[in-house]
Amino acid sequence: MVLTSCLDGLYSNNISTGDIEWRFLPVEGSNQQNSFKATPAICRNLVVVTDTLGNLYCIELENGKLVWMRSEYSTRNDSICIANESIYSRYAFTESGDIQHGIASISLDGSLLWSYFGKSPIRTRSCSIDENRLVFGDMDGILHCLDSRSGELIWKKDIVEFVQPVDIPKKFLNQEISFVGFPLISRSVVVVSSNDRRNILGLDLQTGELKWHHLVDQDLEGVSSAFHMTSDGEEFWYLVKDNLRSVDMASGHVQTKFIIADNYLGRSRSIESVIVGVHLFAAFDESRCIAALNLQTGSLDWIEQCESGFAAGCIWAHEKLFAGDDQGTIYCYQ
Repeated sequence: MVLTSCLDGLYSNNISTGDIEWRFLPVEGSNQQNSFKATPAICRNLVVVTDTLGNLYCIELENGKLVWMRSEYSTRNDSICIANESIYSRYAFTESGDIQHGIASISLDGSLLWSYFGKSPIRTRSCSIDENRLVFGDMDGILHCLDSRSGELIWKKDIVEFVQPVDIPKKFLNQEISFVGFPLISRSVVVVSSNDRRNILGLDLQTGELKWHHLVDQDLEGVSSAFHMTSDGEEFWYLVKDNLRSVDMASGHVQTKFIIADNYLGRSRSIESVIVGVHLFAAFDESRCIAALNLQTGSLDWIEQCESGFAAGCIWAHEKLFAGDDQGTIYCYQ
C-alpha cells in the first residue's frame, strides 16, 4: 500500500491500482482546523503519525484502526523516526505555565521510555539515528547525540562556532544560524548544514569533533532557497539551481561537478530526495516537475511536469517511483 498525509486525513492506497483502501481522520480541535501534514512512519504492522494540534497516533496498517493516541506529544507537524522498535519524537510538558520542548522515546504500545530536554526547543525534523546513536539539532544550532536506548547525552556541539559568514541572499540576512537541517549519518560521520545552507559540516559520530568543513561556492546565487541534499551512503549530493555536486562523506572533498545545460529546473523542494542506481530523483518548485538526474553524466534522463506542482520528494518502492502533487493526486511511475 501507499500511505499519504492529506489535509482531511491519512490515506492508504493500493500499490497496484491506486484505489483507496482506508482513510483515518484526525481528532477535531476546538476552533482550530486539524490535519495530517508530516510523513507517517511504519514499524511492523503499525503506522505512527502526528497532526497539526500536537497529537501522536498509532494506527493498524492493515485496516486503519486506532491503537492508541498521546496528546502531550505537542509537536507541530514534526516528522518522527522509528528504530529498534522505538518511536523518537518531540515531547513537551508544562512547568510553571511554560511549555518545555524536548525529545522522547516511546514504545510501540505508547509507553514513555525516556525524555530529554535541552536549553532550546528541539527540531526533530532534523533527527537521524545510526545503531544506538540518536542525533538531532535544536533552535540554537546545537547538535545533540544521545544513546537511543537510555536517552543519556553522549556529546553535544555548537556548530555556530564552525560556520564561516558568507554573502547570502538579502531576504535571509535577518535570520540567525539556528536550524540544523537533515543530518546524514554514514561512514561514522554526521553531515549537517547551517541555516544559511552554504556551510556544510562533517562531524565524527563518536565524539562530535569536526572532521571537515565544506563551503558551497559563493558565486551560486539563491543557495538558501535552492539548496537540496541527499546521500547514497558514500557521498552526498546537493543541488543549487542548475548545479549538481557530489561531496565525499569521509573527507568533505568535492568529487563531481555537473552543470545541467539548457534546462532551468529552478528551486528544489527543501526535503531529501531519493537516489536509485545512477539516478537522483528530485521535485522542483519553480518548474513544477520531477526530474531524473543521471549521477554519472549530469544529464536529465527524463522530466515529468505537473500543472499544480509536486508537493514533496519522491519515494521508491517495489521498482516504482511514487510522488504526490499539490492538489492531492498520487502519481506512480514504472
